[in-house]
Amino acid sequence: MNNNINIRIRFSKTGSMRFISHLDLNRTIARAFRRAKLPIAYSEGFNPRPKLVFGLNLSIGAESICEILDTQLTHQVPFDEIITSLNKSLPENLVVYDVYTPVMPLKNIAFSEYMIEIPYSTDISDKINKVFTPPVMILKHTKSSESITDISPNILKIQPEYSDSKMTITAVITSGNNDYLNPEYIVKVICEHIDSGISNIDYRIIRKKVFDSQNNVFI
Repeated sequence: MNNNINIRIRFSKTGSMRFISHLDLNRTIARAFRRAKLPIAYSEGFNPRPKLVFGLNLSIGAESICEILDTQLTHQVPFDEIITSLNKSLPENLVVYDVYTPVMPLKNIAFSEYMIEIPYSTDISDKINKVFTPPVMILKHTKSSESITDISPNILKIQPEYSDSKMTITAVITSGNNDYLNPEYIVKVICEHIDSGISNIDYRIIRKKVFDSQNNVFI
């Protein structure tokens, strides 16, 4: 009988950590569990692996303050002790800030809110609002093909603001398993329709919140 204890970990991935791949992130967190001597459960078979299930992938170069990781422990450990132990074992800019018993299944994740920061000399809010008026056509890539696609059904909200020589765009877009939109496409639309030079600017993409299909914050 499996008596493992399910836990959900919320963590941030910022700064230099935005450049590590999903595979490297998996290895880094698994190593942190071992260093912290936490009783993580392993899969069965000839090559046992730590039971780590991430809520969403994050593109290399993007940051997040709301990453989600589900795992299992073989016996109970106080949640605050897990937070402290992992943070002592993780590299800088990878920070655990909450541990709790999962409430919603990961399959319920439907949308994400991103903040996109683009250094810019003038306010282009009106232009951004215009180019994101449906349809929003863009060359979209998949694992096997590419095609010109209308991504407007994947965009729930685009809200640009300008201050301190910087465009800040709040974007809420689809994040489901079968309906995921990479936030890089938001920047790509702006590059193709407003200013191609933006692709050479050191812009930031930060995932801030995750929601279910009813627009409730995912927990």
